[in-house]
Amino acid sequence: MPKTAHYRVTALGVFGTAAAPQERWQTGVNCDEDTPASQITRAVAEARAQAIFESFAGTILPLLAAPIALVGVDIRKIGADGKQPKNPDGSYAGAGLYYPASSANRTGTPPYPFQVATVASLRTARSGPEGKGRMFLPPPAAALGSDGLLSAANAEALAAAVASWINAVNGQFIADVSVMSSKGFASKVTGVQVGRVLDTHR
Repeated sequence: MPKTAHYRVTALGVFGTAAAPQERWQTGVNCDEDTPASQITRAVAEARAQAIFESFAGTILPLLAAPIALVGVDIRKIGADGKQPKNPDGSYAGAGLYYPASSANRTGTPPYPFQVATVASLRTARSGPEGKGRMFLPPPAAALGSDGLLSAANAEALAAAVASWINAVNGQFIADVSVMSSKGFASKVTGVQVGRVLDTHR
């Protein structure tokens, strides 16, 4: 079945520092926008990526466990065939990468193994599995309680940060961040929930 054409937005980071990375991580969302990639100049795509980078650095990153760095944001146009369209010169159409000389860093002693993940569930108006998505983020800065769970307040703060970042991504695109199902549905994200149980990166 043909997929829905969209843009993939990926935040790229490392555990440790950009100069001395220990592990790499990435997370991202999809935007239900089908603007022809040929109409998106590299300058526009890179400006989008920069704005999205700055939002992630200001909203989500402060709540994640150190040592951690956000090193870039990558935007890719994905066609209905699941492939990235190319320009006549062979470059990827509609693609933008913001990879600043100075990454956004947080230093400290890691409270969790790097494999631990915070899971943000993306809610939509569509029922069933086609209307549900997830983001796997690095572990939280907050420690677990004596019950082995993230506190409700910390989970809510992370959910609010992810929602704020998604709104910032929405502001850079014509259409909104959506859950893209394998059946061809594109469902706008209307809410974010972060669970109190930590998971592992997938």
